[in-house]
Amino acid sequence: MDSPPSVLIVDDDRAILRLFALVLQRAGFAVRTAASGREAVDIYRQDPAQIGLVLLDVRMPEQNGPDTLAALRAMNPAVRCCFITGESSGHTDEDLLSKGALAVLKKPISHDDLTLTLRKLLAGE
Repeated sequence: MDSPPSVLIVDDDRAILRLFALVLQRAGFAVRTAASGREAVDIYRQDPAQIGLVLLDVRMPEQNGPDTLAALRAMNPAVRCCFITGESSGHTDEDLLSKGALAVLKKPISHDDLTLTLRKLLAGE
C-alpha cells in the first residue's frame, strides 16, 4: 500500500519547524521537514511524487520562500505550495499568490486553522 502524500514544512526557525511537525503529525499528516530552502529543494528532488504540499516560510536566509518556490516549480510546475509568514518582508499576499502559492497563512496561526487549511489544500479545495 502506498503511503499518503506528505507535507514538507520549510522554516529556518527550528522551534516553529518542530511545533508545526508535531501538530501536523498528531493530526494524521505524514510530515517531512527542511530548515532551509536549499534543503527543501534537495528533499523534494528525491521524491516529488510523495510530497503533496509544501508549507513554506517566506523569510529565510540565503534562499527565501519565493526563491525556493521558483526552484521547486522548475522541477515540477504543478508543485502545491502554501506560504506561511509572520512578516512578509516586502511581499504582499497577492505577490506571493502570483508566484504560484495556493494560500498565504499568517503566523501566529492556531493549530486547528493550520490543519483545516492544509487538509483543504491537499484535497484540492
